[in-house]
Amino acid sequence: MEFIDKKSPAKGNSSTTMAIAVFVVLLFFLFLGLLFINRYKSSQIEIENGKPTVTVEPTETHSEIDIEEMIPPSPLDENLLITSHSAFAFNLFKKLTDSAQNKNIFVSPLSISLALSMPLNGAQGETRQTILDVLAMTQLTSEEINKESKKIIDYLQKQADIDISIANSIWIREGYKINNKFLDVNQENFDAEVASINFDSEQAVELINSWVDKNTNNKIQKIVEFPIESDVIMYLINAVYFKGIWKYEFNSELTENKSFKNTDGSESQVPMMQLEKEFEYFENEEIQVVSLKYGETEKVEMIIVLPKDEMDAFLDSFSIKSFNEFTDSFEKSKGKIILPRFKMDYSKSLNNMLQDMGMEVAFTPGADFSLMREENDLYISEVRHKAFIEINEKGTEASAATSVEMALKAVPETVEDPFYMIMDKPFVFVIQDAESGEIFFIGQVNKL
Repeated sequence: MEFIDKKSPAKGNSSTTMAIAVFVVLLFFLFLGLLFINRYKSSQIEIENGKPTVTVEPTETHSEIDIEEMIPPSPLDENLLITSHSAFAFNLFKKLTDSAQNKNIFVSPLSISLALSMPLNGAQGETRQTILDVLAMTQLTSEEINKESKKIIDYLQKQADIDISIANSIWIREGYKINNKFLDVNQENFDAEVASINFDSEQAVELINSWVDKNTNNKIQKIVEFPIESDVIMYLINAVYFKGIWKYEFNSELTENKSFKNTDGSESQVPMMQLEKEFEYFENEEIQVVSLKYGETEKVEMIIVLPKDEMDAFLDSFSIKSFNEFTDSFEKSKGKIILPRFKMDYSKSLNNMLQDMGMEVAFTPGADFSLMREENDLYISEVRHKAFIEINEKGTEASAATSVEMALKAVPETVEDPFYMIMDKPFVFVIQDAESGEIFFIGQVNKL
């Protein structure tokens, strides 16, 4: 294994009427919530042994202390990329819900956006434009996308009272040349680790999966399968890990089994957690919306949206605009919430979905990734996403990994076996001078 360059990865009112899909919608916003960080503030980070480590200072509890005033404004208040990430998140979610068929959904739009932003640096022409369209980044230049991505990655990993890490890597089949400029820009802006390894060996798959396992805190153990197809020459992979403790933890002694109404009409007995507090809350004739904060600084939140009627009817009008209207209408209200305790795994190939969203050309031999490789012989063969979440009385632990697989375009094969051609049906023939090409006779045989 030849490491081209390796950087240390950064550390980073009755709930029993809810449908599974409700929580899927809402839990999806766990990572989306991280994108709305213009509401949040920064913390302190120190360098120890060449790696970033977060320092948490004891929090004073004097009633007159205003935490919001103590923390400086977020450096991401003007980050244009967050708007793009949010738009992509809702567009993707709409596609996922349209094909869910009563199944759970849980994805990290942040992970998918960052993973696709790396090959974007190697794309040109229509290929680049369609990726920009799908990621809702058409208003941004390459420099802005890279610069703002770096800001997001750096900032999110500096949170003082949550644990979040974002890691990126590029794995290249040994013997294949990838443009240094393409690798450099991804290393500089996405902190991508780059390694050239023997894709034909089982150890290569183990190495890639070990990296994913490590950077998701052992929650996602496999993203690549052995054997790797012979035309695959590169993987660009993002991994996100999150762990947050509720500001107000649920009392486990109050947790009890209750009935949960699934979207297919069946019911399940599941452990339901209970909490009575003052929450940021909004309600109208159609929905209830509540915010559950993580940590003392409340920089990260889980927003739960509970439709009062059918989920499908709600999803028809659910958008980033309506979501922002809900959260902008929050008011402090005392109340009681009952929330299921559960774990969820999710895995999906995003090929069809991304193509339906407009990224078709990137998945075809017509793709232009000439900034990635001078031969311009690569296309995206698969985008694979995996995610995990666990919610309990203490808080939330979640992780996601996205793999973008790049393969060689098909090359016409040389015919080696003797061909067999029998003119036992109508055919055309030409008699010509072999050197000049002058045609002497031309004919068509239709009947003999």
